[in-house]
Amino acid sequence: MKRNDEIKITTVYRKWKYILLFILSLVCYLPVHSQSSYPVHATVQVLPPYGIYLNDYVSGSRDRLIVTLLNRDMNRPVLEVRLQMQIRNSNGFQIQSRNEIPFPVLSLESGIPLRLTSGDLQPYFAPENTTVQGNLHEGRLPSGMTEFSFRVVEAHTGLPLSGFSTGRVWVEIKKPPLQNLPLQGEQTAWREPQHIRFQWQPQHQGLANTLYEFVLKELPDNGVAPQSAFAYGQEIFRTEIRQTTLNYTHLEPLLTPGRRYGWQVRAISKDGIDEVGMFENHGYSEIRWFEPNENCPPPAAVIAQSSYRKISLRWQALPAHSTYTVEYRPKSARELYAWTSIPTPQSEISLTGLRPGWTYEYRVGSFCTTGKAVYSPVAEITLSPDNESLAANCGMAPTVDLSNQNPIDNLNIGDVVTIGGDFPMTLTQVSPQGNGWFSGKGWITMPWLSANVLVKFNRLRVNSDYKQMDGEVETETDPNASQIADLNKLDYGGDKTTPGKIIFTETKVDFVIPPVAEAEYNPEKEELLVYDVNGQAHAVQIPQKGEGKSVFPVIVTDKAGNKYKVELPDEEDTAQNDADNTP
Repeated sequence: MKRNDEIKITTVYRKWKYILLFILSLVCYLPVHSQSSYPVHATVQVLPPYGIYLNDYVSGSRDRLIVTLLNRDMNRPVLEVRLQMQIRNSNGFQIQSRNEIPFPVLSLESGIPLRLTSGDLQPYFAPENTTVQGNLHEGRLPSGMTEFSFRVVEAHTGLPLSGFSTGRVWVEIKKPPLQNLPLQGEQTAWREPQHIRFQWQPQHQGLANTLYEFVLKELPDNGVAPQSAFAYGQEIFRTEIRQTTLNYTHLEPLLTPGRRYGWQVRAISKDGIDEVGMFENHGYSEIRWFEPNENCPPPAAVIAQSSYRKISLRWQALPAHSTYTVEYRPKSARELYAWTSIPTPQSEISLTGLRPGWTYEYRVGSFCTTGKAVYSPVAEITLSPDNESLAANCGMAPTVDLSNQNPIDNLNIGDVVTIGGDFPMTLTQVSPQGNGWFSGKGWITMPWLSANVLVKFNRLRVNSDYKQMDGEVETETDPNASQIADLNKLDYGGDKTTPGKIIFTETKVDFVIPPVAEAEYNPEKEELLVYDVNGQAHAVQIPQKGEGKSVFPVIVTDKAGNKYKVELPDEEDTAQNDADNTP
Protein backbone atom coordinates (compact mmCIF):
# COMPACT_ATOMS: atom_id res chain seq x y z
CA MET A 1 0.00 0.00 0.00
CA LYS A 2 2.75 2.39 0.81
CA ARG A 3 4.54 1.55 -2.44
CA ASN A 4 1.47 2.35 -4.56
CA ASP A 5 1.10 5.76 -2.90
CA GLU A 6 4.69 6.54 -3.71
CA ILE A 7 4.14 5.67 -7.38
CA LYS A 8 1.04 7.90 -7.56
CA ILE A 9 2.81 10.89 -6.06
CA THR A 10 5.73 10.52 -8.45
CA THR A 11 3.40 10.42 -11.44
CA VAL A 12 1.61 13.61 -10.36
CA TYR A 13 4.93 15.38 -9.85
CA ARG A 14 6.03 14.47 -13.36
CA LYS A 15 2.75 15.83 -14.80
CA TRP A 16 3.24 19.20 -13.07
CA LYS A 17 6.80 19.27 -14.31
CA TYR A 18 5.64 18.94 -17.92
CA ILE A 19 2.93 21.60 -17.41
CA LEU A 20 5.46 24.09 -16.00
CA LEU A 21 7.82 23.46 -18.92
CA PHE A 22 4.97 24.08 -21.38
CA ILE A 23 3.99 27.35 -19.65
CA LEU A 24 7.57 28.56 -19.66
CA SER A 25 7.88 27.79 -23.37
CA LEU A 26 4.76 29.89 -24.07
CA VAL A 27 6.10 32.81 -22.05
CA CYS A 28 9.21 32.90 -24.20
CA TYR A 29 7.14 33.61 -27.33
CA LEU A 30 4.29 35.72 -25.97
CA PRO A 31 4.64 39.50 -26.65
CA VAL A 32 4.99 41.74 -23.62
CA HIS A 33 4.45 45.51 -23.27
CA SER A 34 7.84 46.46 -21.89
CA GLN A 35 10.07 48.02 -24.57
CA SER A 36 13.20 46.70 -22.87
CA SER A 37 11.98 43.08 -23.14
CA TYR A 38 11.44 43.23 -26.92
CA PRO A 39 14.18 41.53 -28.94
CA VAL A 40 14.44 44.54 -31.34
CA HIS A 41 15.14 48.15 -30.38
CA ALA A 42 14.02 50.90 -32.81
CA THR A 43 14.85 54.62 -32.88
CA VAL A 44 13.35 57.34 -35.12
CA GLN A 45 15.10 60.60 -36.09
CA VAL A 46 13.44 63.49 -37.93
CA LEU A 47 15.94 66.10 -39.14
CA PRO A 48 15.17 69.78 -39.88
CA PRO A 49 13.95 71.65 -41.83
CA TYR A 50 10.50 70.20 -41.22
CA GLY A 51 8.52 70.38 -44.45
CA ILE A 52 4.76 70.67 -44.60
CA TYR A 53 4.44 68.06 -47.36
CA LEU A 54 4.55 64.36 -46.51
CA ASN A 55 6.80 63.54 -49.46
CA ASP A 56 9.49 65.94 -48.17
CA TYR A 57 10.51 63.36 -45.55
CA VAL A 58 11.35 60.55 -48.02
CA SER A 59 12.70 62.49 -51.02
CA GLY A 60 15.63 64.74 -51.87
CA SER A 61 19.39 64.39 -51.67
CA ARG A 62 19.49 64.57 -47.86
CA ASP A 63 17.96 62.17 -45.36
CA ARG A 64 15.28 63.81 -43.19
CA LEU A 65 13.73 60.65 -41.69
CA ILE A 66 15.99 57.89 -40.31
CA VAL A 67 14.90 54.65 -38.61
CA THR A 68 17.59 52.53 -36.91
CA LEU A 69 16.90 48.90 -35.89
CA LEU A 70 18.98 46.72 -33.55
CA ASN A 71 18.52 42.96 -32.96
CA ARG A 72 19.34 42.38 -29.28
CA ASP A 73 18.42 38.66 -29.21
CA MET A 74 21.75 36.80 -29.05
CA ASN A 75 19.91 33.44 -29.33
CA ARG A 76 18.45 34.36 -32.74
CA PRO A 77 21.32 35.58 -34.91
CA VAL A 78 19.01 36.62 -37.79
CA LEU A 79 15.45 37.99 -37.63
CA GLU A 80 13.21 38.39 -40.70
CA VAL A 81 11.12 41.52 -40.04
CA ARG A 82 8.88 44.20 -41.56
CA LEU A 83 7.84 47.68 -40.35
CA GLN A 84 4.53 49.21 -39.40
CA MET A 85 4.21 52.99 -39.74
CA GLN A 86 1.89 55.44 -37.97
CA ILE A 87 1.81 59.26 -38.34
CA ARG A 88 -0.33 61.35 -36.01
CA ASN A 89 -0.99 65.09 -35.84
CA SER A 90 -2.27 67.11 -32.87
CA ASN A 91 -5.26 68.22 -34.99
CA GLY A 92 -6.60 64.65 -35.19
CA PHE A 93 -5.01 63.73 -38.51
CA GLN A 94 -3.63 60.17 -38.78
CA ILE A 95 -1.91 57.95 -41.39
CA GLN A 96 -1.24 54.22 -40.99
CA SER A 97 0.52 51.68 -43.19
CA ARG A 98 -1.74 48.86 -44.34
CA ASN A 99 -0.90 45.56 -42.69
CA GLU A 100 -1.93 43.46 -45.70
CA ILE A 101 0.68 45.11 -47.95
CA PRO A 102 3.77 42.88 -48.47
CA PHE A 103 6.39 45.47 -47.54
CA PRO A 104 10.06 44.53 -48.10
CA VAL A 105 11.47 41.93 -45.67
CA LEU A 106 14.43 43.14 -43.63
CA SER A 107 17.12 40.87 -42.16
CA LEU A 108 18.40 41.93 -38.74
CA GLU A 109 21.69 40.38 -37.68
CA SER A 110 22.21 40.14 -33.95
CA GLY A 111 24.19 43.08 -32.52
CA ILE A 112 24.51 44.91 -35.87
CA PRO A 113 22.32 48.06 -36.29
CA LEU A 114 20.42 48.51 -39.54
CA ARG A 115 19.94 52.12 -40.73
CA LEU A 116 16.89 52.82 -42.92
CA THR A 117 16.68 56.09 -44.86
CA SER A 118 14.55 57.72 -47.57
CA GLY A 119 14.80 54.99 -50.19
CA ASP A 120 14.00 52.23 -47.65
CA LEU A 121 11.03 54.07 -46.12
CA GLN A 122 9.45 55.43 -49.31
CA PRO A 123 7.11 52.42 -49.86
CA TYR A 124 5.47 53.10 -46.49
CA PHE A 125 4.53 56.65 -47.65
CA ALA A 126 2.95 55.65 -50.96
CA PRO A 127 -0.77 56.64 -50.97
CA GLU A 128 -1.86 53.15 -52.13
CA ASN A 129 -0.08 51.57 -49.13
CA THR A 130 -1.67 53.74 -46.41
CA THR A 131 -5.01 54.54 -44.83
CA VAL A 132 -5.73 58.19 -43.99
CA GLN A 133 -8.02 59.69 -41.35
CA GLY A 134 -8.54 63.37 -42.08
CA ASN A 135 -7.82 65.67 -45.03
CA LEU A 136 -4.43 65.57 -46.71
CA HIS A 137 -4.85 68.29 -49.33
CA GLU A 138 -2.13 67.99 -51.99
CA GLY A 139 -0.11 65.86 -49.57
CA ARG A 140 0.20 68.74 -47.09
CA LEU A 141 0.28 68.00 -43.37
CA PRO A 142 -1.80 70.13 -40.99
CA SER A 143 -0.02 72.56 -38.69
CA GLY A 144 0.82 71.33 -35.19
CA MET A 145 2.77 68.63 -33.37
CA THR A 146 3.35 65.63 -35.65
CA GLU A 147 4.58 62.18 -34.57
CA PHE A 148 6.35 59.73 -36.91
CA SER A 149 6.15 56.25 -35.29
CA PHE A 150 7.51 52.89 -36.45
CA ARG A 151 7.20 49.36 -35.01
CA VAL A 152 9.02 46.14 -35.97
CA VAL A 153 6.98 42.96 -36.55
CA GLU A 154 7.99 39.41 -37.45
CA ALA A 155 7.85 39.09 -41.25
CA HIS A 156 5.78 35.88 -41.43
CA THR A 157 3.62 35.90 -38.28
CA GLY A 158 3.11 39.64 -37.74
CA LEU A 159 3.99 39.36 -34.07
CA PRO A 160 5.47 42.63 -32.70
CA LEU A 161 9.21 42.48 -32.01
CA SER A 162 9.46 46.09 -30.76
CA GLY A 163 7.27 48.81 -29.40
CA PHE A 164 6.40 51.96 -31.34
CA SER A 165 9.36 54.34 -31.48
CA THR A 166 8.46 57.98 -32.20
CA GLY A 167 10.11 61.11 -33.59
CA ARG A 168 8.22 64.35 -32.89
CA VAL A 169 8.34 67.60 -34.89
CA TRP A 170 6.36 70.84 -34.98
CA VAL A 171 4.97 71.43 -38.46
CA GLU A 172 4.31 75.11 -39.20
CA ILE A 173 2.93 76.51 -42.44
CA LYS A 174 4.76 79.73 -43.36
CA LYS A 175 2.99 82.59 -45.15
CA PRO A 176 4.28 83.93 -48.49
CA PRO A 177 5.83 87.43 -48.68
CA LEU A 178 3.87 90.69 -48.83
CA GLN A 179 4.69 93.10 -51.66
CA ASN A 180 5.38 96.73 -50.73
CA LEU A 181 6.72 98.59 -53.78
CA PRO A 182 5.46 99.46 -56.32
CA LEU A 183 1.98 99.88 -54.86
CA GLN A 184 -0.97 98.12 -56.44
CA GLY A 185 -1.87 99.82 -59.74
CA GLU A 186 0.78 102.50 -59.17
CA GLN A 187 1.91 104.89 -61.88
CA THR A 188 5.70 104.58 -61.61
CA ALA A 189 7.91 107.38 -62.85
CA TRP A 190 9.67 106.68 -66.14
CA ARG A 191 13.34 107.59 -65.83
CA GLU A 192 16.31 107.48 -68.13
CA PRO A 193 18.34 105.49 -67.32
CA GLN A 194 15.65 103.02 -66.25
CA HIS A 195 15.26 102.44 -62.52
CA ILE A 196 12.31 100.84 -60.65
CA ARG A 197 12.55 99.61 -57.07
CA PHE A 198 10.72 96.40 -56.16
CA GLN A 199 10.38 95.61 -52.47
CA TRP A 200 8.62 92.91 -50.46
CA GLN A 201 8.28 91.90 -46.81
CA PRO A 202 8.76 88.35 -45.43
CA GLN A 203 6.01 87.01 -43.14
CA HIS A 204 8.06 84.14 -41.72
CA GLN A 205 10.90 83.77 -39.26
CA GLY A 206 13.47 81.17 -38.34
CA LEU A 207 14.43 80.20 -41.92
CA ALA A 208 18.05 81.07 -42.65
CA ASN A 209 18.26 79.86 -46.27
CA THR A 210 15.24 81.53 -47.82
CA LEU A 211 15.47 82.31 -51.53
CA TYR A 212 13.10 84.58 -53.49
CA GLU A 213 12.13 84.01 -57.10
CA PHE A 214 11.10 87.25 -58.83
CA VAL A 215 9.04 87.17 -62.04
CA LEU A 216 8.05 90.20 -64.18
CA LYS A 217 5.57 89.92 -67.07
CA GLU A 218 3.96 92.30 -69.54
CA LEU A 219 0.18 92.01 -69.25
CA PRO A 220 -1.99 92.05 -72.39
CA ASP A 221 -4.34 95.02 -72.73
CA ASN A 222 -7.49 93.02 -73.45
CA GLY A 223 -9.72 93.94 -70.53
CA VAL A 224 -8.85 90.80 -68.54
CA ALA A 225 -8.16 91.21 -64.83
CA PRO A 226 -4.40 91.44 -64.15
CA GLN A 227 -4.46 88.37 -61.86
CA SER A 228 -5.84 86.27 -64.72
CA ALA A 229 -3.76 87.88 -67.47
CA PHE A 230 -0.55 87.16 -65.53
CA ALA A 231 -0.84 83.43 -66.29
CA TYR A 232 -0.35 83.95 -70.05
CA GLY A 233 1.44 87.31 -70.06
CA GLN A 234 4.78 87.68 -71.80
CA GLU A 235 7.62 87.00 -69.37
CA ILE A 236 10.13 89.87 -69.34
CA PHE A 237 12.48 88.99 -66.48
CA ARG A 238 13.08 86.21 -63.95
CA THR A 239 15.74 85.90 -61.26
CA GLU A 240 16.46 84.43 -57.82
CA ILE A 241 17.87 86.57 -54.99
CA ARG A 242 18.18 86.38 -51.20
CA GLN A 243 17.43 90.05 -50.52
CA THR A 244 13.94 91.53 -50.18
CA THR A 245 14.70 94.46 -52.53
CA LEU A 246 15.34 94.36 -56.28
CA ASN A 247 16.53 97.41 -58.21
CA TYR A 248 15.39 97.01 -61.82
CA THR A 249 17.81 99.13 -63.88
CA HIS A 250 18.88 99.71 -67.48
CA LEU A 251 20.91 96.48 -67.25
CA GLU A 252 17.64 94.51 -67.36
CA PRO A 253 15.19 94.40 -70.33
CA LEU A 254 13.74 97.86 -71.00
CA LEU A 255 10.08 98.50 -70.19
CA THR A 256 7.73 100.60 -72.34
CA PRO A 257 5.90 103.61 -70.84
CA GLY A 258 2.13 103.34 -70.93
CA ARG A 259 2.05 99.54 -70.81
CA ARG A 260 0.94 97.45 -67.85
CA TYR A 261 3.29 95.03 -66.08
CA GLY A 262 2.64 92.42 -63.40
CA TRP A 263 5.07 90.93 -60.90
CA GLN A 264 5.12 88.14 -58.34
CA VAL A 265 7.55 86.84 -55.72
CA ARG A 266 7.88 83.25 -54.53
CA ALA A 267 9.59 82.33 -51.24
CA ILE A 268 11.63 79.12 -51.41
CA SER A 269 13.18 77.26 -48.48
CA LYS A 270 16.43 75.52 -49.39
CA ASP A 271 18.26 72.68 -47.66
CA GLY A 272 21.44 72.29 -49.67
CA ILE A 273 20.26 71.74 -53.23
CA ASP A 274 16.83 70.50 -52.14
CA GLU A 275 13.71 72.62 -52.05
CA VAL A 276 11.65 71.98 -48.91
CA GLY A 277 7.95 72.81 -48.90
CA MET A 278 7.42 75.25 -46.03
CA PHE A 279 5.05 77.88 -47.42
CA GLU A 280 1.35 78.29 -47.98
CA ASN A 281 0.38 78.50 -51.68
CA HIS A 282 3.81 77.00 -52.47
CA GLY A 283 5.38 80.32 -51.42
CA TYR A 284 3.72 82.44 -54.15
CA SER A 285 2.75 86.00 -53.25
CA GLU A 286 -0.15 87.91 -54.71
CA ILE A 287 0.12 89.36 -58.21
CA ARG A 288 0.76 93.12 -58.29
CA TRP A 289 0.78 95.37 -61.33
CA PHE A 290 2.00 98.85 -62.24
CA GLU A 291 2.33 101.15 -65.25
CA PRO A 292 5.39 103.28 -66.11
CA ASN A 293 4.29 106.89 -66.79
CA GLU A 294 6.38 109.44 -68.67
CA ASN A 295 3.65 112.11 -68.97
CA CYS A 296 3.59 112.93 -65.23
CA PRO A 297 7.07 113.64 -63.88
CA PRO A 298 7.78 112.85 -60.22
CA PRO A 299 8.73 115.61 -57.78
CA ALA A 300 12.26 116.78 -58.45
CA ALA A 301 15.02 118.01 -56.14
CA VAL A 302 13.48 116.57 -52.98
CA ILE A 303 15.44 117.95 -50.01
CA ALA A 304 15.05 116.71 -46.43
CA GLN A 305 16.29 118.31 -43.22
CA SER A 306 16.02 116.68 -39.82
CA SER A 307 15.80 118.09 -36.35
CA TYR A 308 14.58 116.76 -33.00
CA ARG A 309 11.43 114.67 -33.68
CA LYS A 310 10.91 116.45 -37.01
CA ILE A 311 11.65 116.14 -40.74
CA SER A 312 11.20 119.10 -43.09
CA LEU A 313 10.72 118.26 -46.77
CA ARG A 314 10.62 120.53 -49.79
CA TRP A 315 10.74 119.85 -53.52
CA GLN A 316 10.47 121.47 -56.91
CA ALA A 317 6.92 122.04 -58.16
CA LEU A 318 6.34 121.51 -61.89
CA PRO A 319 3.51 122.93 -64.07
CA ALA A 320 2.06 119.46 -64.69
CA HIS A 321 1.59 118.83 -60.95
CA SER A 322 -1.76 119.48 -59.27
CA THR A 323 -1.25 118.16 -55.71
CA TYR A 324 1.20 116.01 -53.81
CA THR A 325 1.33 113.24 -51.25
CA VAL A 326 4.16 112.44 -48.83
CA GLU A 327 4.76 108.92 -47.53
CA TYR A 328 7.09 107.99 -44.67
CA ARG A 329 7.78 105.13 -42.25
CA PRO A 330 10.48 104.00 -39.78
CA LYS A 331 13.16 101.95 -41.48
CA SER A 332 13.61 98.42 -40.14
CA ALA A 333 15.51 95.34 -41.24
CA ARG A 334 12.33 93.31 -41.75
CA GLU A 335 10.16 96.23 -42.99
CA LEU A 336 7.62 95.91 -40.19
CA TYR A 337 6.11 99.38 -40.50
CA ALA A 338 3.43 100.51 -42.94
CA TRP A 339 3.67 103.71 -44.94
CA THR A 340 1.94 106.80 -43.57
CA SER A 341 0.52 109.11 -46.26
CA ILE A 342 -0.10 112.84 -45.90
CA PRO A 343 -1.66 114.82 -48.79
CA THR A 344 -0.58 118.42 -49.31
CA PRO A 345 -1.16 121.08 -51.99
CA GLN A 346 2.17 122.78 -51.19
CA SER A 347 5.69 121.87 -52.30
CA GLU A 348 6.91 121.58 -48.71
CA ILE A 349 5.80 119.90 -45.51
CA SER A 350 7.00 119.20 -41.96
CA LEU A 351 6.64 115.74 -40.42
CA THR A 352 6.45 116.05 -36.64
CA GLY A 353 6.03 113.79 -33.61
CA LEU A 354 8.75 111.40 -34.85
CA ARG A 355 11.05 109.29 -32.70
CA PRO A 356 14.48 110.71 -31.80
CA GLY A 357 17.44 108.77 -33.15
CA TRP A 358 15.32 106.72 -35.55
CA THR A 359 15.94 106.40 -39.30
CA TYR A 360 12.94 107.11 -41.54
CA GLU A 361 12.26 106.28 -45.19
CA TYR A 362 10.31 108.83 -47.23
CA ARG A 363 9.16 109.61 -50.77
CA VAL A 364 7.04 112.30 -52.42
CA GLY A 365 4.35 111.62 -55.01
CA SER A 366 2.89 114.04 -57.55
CA PHE A 367 -0.61 114.00 -59.06
CA CYS A 368 -1.19 115.17 -62.61
CA THR A 369 -4.35 114.15 -64.53
CA THR A 370 -4.70 110.38 -63.96
CA GLY A 371 -5.57 110.54 -60.25
CA LYS A 372 -2.62 108.26 -59.43
CA ALA A 373 0.59 109.50 -57.81
CA VAL A 374 4.01 109.21 -59.43
CA TYR A 375 6.62 108.90 -56.68
CA SER A 376 10.18 110.06 -56.26
CA PRO A 377 12.80 107.44 -55.29
CA VAL A 378 12.70 106.21 -51.70
CA ALA A 379 15.27 108.01 -49.54
CA GLU A 380 16.12 107.90 -45.85
CA ILE A 381 17.17 110.29 -43.10
CA THR A 382 18.19 109.82 -39.45
CA LEU A 383 16.85 112.07 -36.70
CA SER A 384 19.06 113.46 -33.97
CA PRO A 385 18.70 111.65 -30.64
CA ASP A 386 19.10 114.92 -28.66
CA ASN A 387 17.17 118.17 -28.70
CA GLU A 388 20.12 120.43 -29.48
CA SER A 389 18.00 123.53 -30.07
CA LEU A 390 16.41 123.14 -26.63
CA ALA A 391 19.80 123.19 -24.92
CA ALA A 392 21.11 126.02 -27.10
CA ASN A 393 18.06 128.24 -26.52
CA CYS A 394 17.50 127.36 -22.89
CA GLY A 395 15.70 130.27 -21.19
CA MET A 396 15.09 132.09 -24.50
CA ALA A 397 11.74 132.51 -26.20
CA PRO A 398 11.50 130.75 -29.61
CA THR A 399 11.60 132.84 -32.76
CA VAL A 400 8.16 132.79 -34.37
CA ASP A 401 7.92 133.48 -38.09
CA LEU A 402 4.41 134.74 -38.87
CA SER A 403 5.18 136.42 -42.17
CA ASN A 404 2.52 134.22 -43.75
CA GLN A 405 -0.81 135.86 -42.83
CA ASN A 406 -2.99 133.75 -45.13
CA PRO A 407 -5.51 131.89 -42.90
CA ILE A 408 -6.18 128.25 -43.75
CA ASP A 409 -9.71 127.44 -44.94
CA ASN A 410 -10.07 123.95 -43.52
CA LEU A 411 -8.58 121.78 -40.75
CA ASN A 412 -9.14 118.05 -40.31
CA ILE A 413 -8.70 115.52 -37.54
CA GLY A 414 -5.10 114.28 -37.62
CA ASP A 415 -3.64 117.54 -38.93
CA VAL A 416 -0.55 118.80 -37.08
CA VAL A 417 -0.50 122.52 -36.20
CA THR A 418 2.57 124.28 -34.76
CA ILE A 419 1.60 126.35 -31.72
CA GLY A 420 3.72 128.60 -29.53
CA GLY A 421 6.45 128.68 -32.15
CA ASP A 422 7.77 125.09 -31.85
CA PHE A 423 5.13 122.80 -30.30
CA PRO A 424 3.42 120.38 -32.72
CA MET A 425 -0.27 119.88 -31.83
CA THR A 426 -2.13 116.88 -33.32
CA LEU A 427 -5.85 117.60 -33.74
CA THR A 428 -8.34 115.09 -32.31
CA GLN A 429 -11.44 117.32 -32.64
CA VAL A 430 -11.95 120.41 -34.80
CA SER A 431 -14.92 122.62 -35.74
CA PRO A 432 -14.91 125.78 -37.94
CA GLN A 433 -16.15 128.98 -36.23
CA GLY A 434 -16.10 131.19 -39.32
CA ASN A 435 -13.69 133.82 -40.62
CA GLY A 436 -10.71 131.45 -40.28
CA TRP A 437 -11.30 130.62 -36.58
CA PHE A 438 -11.53 127.08 -35.21
CA SER A 439 -12.34 125.31 -31.94
CA GLY A 440 -11.41 121.80 -30.89
CA LYS A 441 -9.04 119.55 -28.99
CA GLY A 442 -5.68 117.88 -29.51
CA TRP A 443 -2.45 116.84 -27.87
CA ILE A 444 1.10 118.10 -27.86
CA THR A 445 4.40 116.45 -26.90
CA MET A 446 6.55 117.91 -24.13
CA PRO A 447 10.10 116.69 -25.05
CA TRP A 448 11.58 117.34 -21.60
CA LEU A 449 8.76 115.37 -19.95
CA SER A 450 8.66 112.53 -22.51
CA ALA A 451 4.89 112.77 -22.22
CA ASN A 452 1.86 113.89 -24.22
CA VAL A 453 -0.38 116.67 -22.93
CA LEU A 454 -4.07 117.10 -23.76
CA VAL A 455 -5.02 120.58 -24.94
CA LYS A 456 -8.17 122.41 -26.06
CA PHE A 457 -8.92 125.68 -27.84
CA ASN A 458 -12.08 127.75 -28.31
CA ARG A 459 -10.67 130.28 -30.78
CA LEU A 460 -7.59 129.45 -32.83
CA ARG A 461 -6.45 130.88 -36.16
CA VAL A 462 -3.92 129.01 -38.33
CA ASN A 463 -2.12 130.10 -41.50
CA SER A 464 -1.61 128.01 -44.63
CA ASP A 465 1.72 126.77 -43.21
CA TYR A 466 -0.21 125.14 -40.34
CA LYS A 467 1.23 127.63 -37.82
CA GLN A 468 -0.71 129.43 -35.09
CA MET A 469 -1.52 133.05 -36.06
CA ASP A 470 -3.82 134.02 -33.22
CA GLY A 471 -5.86 132.58 -30.35
CA GLU A 472 -5.11 130.57 -27.24
CA VAL A 473 -4.55 126.91 -26.45
CA GLU A 474 -5.16 125.57 -22.93
CA THR A 475 -4.15 122.33 -21.26
CA GLU A 476 -6.71 119.92 -19.88
CA THR A 477 -6.48 116.59 -18.07
CA ASP A 478 -8.18 113.24 -18.42
CA PRO A 479 -7.39 110.86 -15.53
CA ASN A 480 -8.37 107.87 -17.68
CA ALA A 481 -6.12 108.75 -20.63
CA SER A 482 -3.03 106.55 -20.95
CA GLN A 483 0.36 108.31 -21.17
CA ILE A 484 -1.27 111.79 -20.91
CA ALA A 485 0.47 113.99 -18.35
CA ASP A 486 -1.40 116.12 -15.79
CA LEU A 487 0.79 119.20 -15.54
CA ASN A 488 -0.98 120.33 -12.36
CA LYS A 489 0.59 117.44 -10.48
CA LEU A 490 4.10 118.59 -11.35
CA ASP A 491 3.93 121.91 -9.51
CA TYR A 492 0.60 122.93 -8.01
CA GLY A 493 0.42 126.38 -6.38
CA GLY A 494 4.20 126.61 -6.03
CA ASP A 495 4.42 123.55 -3.75
CA LYS A 496 7.69 121.67 -3.71
CA THR A 497 7.71 118.58 -5.91
CA THR A 498 9.87 115.49 -5.52
CA PRO A 499 10.97 113.50 -8.59
CA GLY A 500 9.44 110.05 -8.59
CA LYS A 501 11.11 106.83 -9.66
CA ILE A 502 9.64 104.28 -12.01
CA ILE A 503 11.05 100.81 -11.52
CA PHE A 504 10.92 98.39 -14.44
CA THR A 505 11.84 94.73 -14.58
CA GLU A 506 15.18 94.27 -16.36
CA THR A 507 16.58 91.33 -18.30
CA LYS A 508 19.94 90.94 -20.05
CA VAL A 509 20.71 89.25 -23.38
CA ASP A 510 24.01 88.06 -24.87
CA PHE A 511 23.61 89.67 -28.31
CA VAL A 512 23.65 93.20 -29.73
CA ILE A 513 20.34 94.88 -30.59
CA PRO A 514 20.27 97.41 -33.49
CA PRO A 515 19.50 101.11 -32.77
CA VAL A 516 16.00 100.67 -34.22
CA ALA A 517 15.00 97.71 -32.09
CA GLU A 518 12.52 95.13 -33.39
CA ALA A 519 10.57 92.64 -31.31
CA GLU A 520 7.50 90.43 -31.58
CA TYR A 521 5.34 89.23 -28.71
CA ASN A 522 3.04 86.20 -28.84
CA PRO A 523 0.49 86.55 -26.01
CA GLU A 524 -0.71 82.97 -26.43
CA LYS A 525 2.75 81.48 -25.89
CA GLU A 526 3.90 84.31 -23.58
CA GLU A 527 6.97 84.51 -25.83
CA LEU A 528 9.05 87.58 -26.79
CA LEU A 529 11.30 87.44 -29.87
CA VAL A 530 13.98 90.16 -30.18
CA TYR A 531 16.05 90.58 -33.37
CA ASP A 532 19.81 91.20 -33.30
CA VAL A 533 21.87 93.36 -35.69
CA ASN A 534 21.94 90.47 -38.20
CA GLY A 535 18.15 90.08 -38.21
CA GLN A 536 18.29 86.81 -36.26
CA ALA A 537 15.43 86.23 -33.80
CA HIS A 538 16.19 85.36 -30.16
CA ALA A 539 13.68 84.21 -27.56
CA VAL A 540 13.90 86.40 -24.45
CA GLN A 541 12.57 85.25 -21.09
CA ILE A 542 10.07 87.71 -19.62
CA PRO A 543 9.39 87.64 -15.86
CA GLN A 544 5.99 86.23 -14.97
CA LYS A 545 3.46 87.46 -12.50
CA GLY A 546 0.29 85.80 -11.22
CA GLU A 547 -1.51 83.33 -13.48
CA GLY A 548 1.49 83.03 -15.78
CA LYS A 549 1.14 86.51 -17.32
CA SER A 550 4.20 88.42 -18.51
CA VAL A 551 5.25 91.64 -16.79
CA PHE A 552 5.39 94.70 -19.05
CA PRO A 553 7.06 97.09 -19.58
CA VAL A 554 10.48 95.49 -19.28
CA ILE A 555 14.00 96.85 -19.85
CA VAL A 556 16.16 94.69 -22.15
CA THR A 557 19.94 95.28 -21.87
CA ASP A 558 21.97 93.96 -24.80
CA LYS A 559 25.57 92.75 -24.94
CA ALA A 560 26.88 96.26 -25.66
CA GLY A 561 25.15 97.71 -22.58
CA ASN A 562 22.39 99.49 -24.52
CA LYS A 563 19.01 99.52 -22.81
CA TYR A 564 15.69 99.13 -24.59
CA LYS A 565 12.24 99.53 -23.12
CA VAL A 566 9.75 96.91 -24.36
CA GLU A 567 6.07 97.51 -23.72
CA LEU A 568 2.84 96.19 -25.15
CA PRO A 569 1.37 98.51 -27.82
CA ASP A 570 -1.90 100.40 -27.53
CA GLU A 571 -4.68 99.04 -29.71
CA GLU A 572 -4.88 102.37 -31.53
CA ASP A 573 -1.13 102.69 -32.08
CA THR A 574 -0.24 99.91 -34.48
CA ALA A 575 2.68 101.86 -35.84
CA GLN A 576 4.51 101.36 -32.54
CA ASN A 577 3.97 97.65 -32.06
CA ASP A 578 7.64 96.81 -31.52
CA ALA A 579 10.32 97.58 -28.98
CA ASP A 580 10.74 101.22 -27.96
CA ASN A 581 14.38 102.32 -28.18
CA THR A 582 15.24 104.19 -25.01
CA PRO A 583 19.05 104.28 -24.70
